[in-house]
Amino acid sequence: MEQNIQMYANASTTTDSMVSIDVPEDGKIVGVHLNLRAPNMEAGKYAQVELSFLSTSQTSSNDARGVIARTVIATSLLNTNGLASGHGNEAYSFKSGLPVNAGERLHLHYGTNTTSTVHSHVVITFEFKGPLRSGRRRG
Repeated sequence: MEQNIQMYANASTTTDSMVSIDVPEDGKIVGVHLNLRAPNMEAGKYAQVELSFLSTSQTSSNDARGVIARTVIATSLLNTNGLASGHGNEAYSFKSGLPVNAGERLHLHYGTNTTSTVHSHVVITFEFKGPLRSGRRRG
């Protein structure tokens, strides 16, 4: 059975583990969609999000094995008020699925050199082994 779980956060400073979720059941991740939106970014700035099994960002690490997906946006052109809008979308599909266990924690990290607030949406598509049991809903 497939289930989508959304993660959402706003940030204007680099943040490890901005938001996190617990995997509700044993199964696998079969897809991830990352979306970034920065309505008022200054020129020459960037913003990035990383979905990871690790509680700290691995964006500047070599041989980082806990990273699931990542996207980045950067601006170079300005409009008349000296600001630019940045948008980024990345979709990942895992052909064989990425195995996960119930209770594993997934973290969304954010990195930036801009002062504007960046909005990030992540939708993770899970495929679970059987029908979902009734569980706790946060919200």
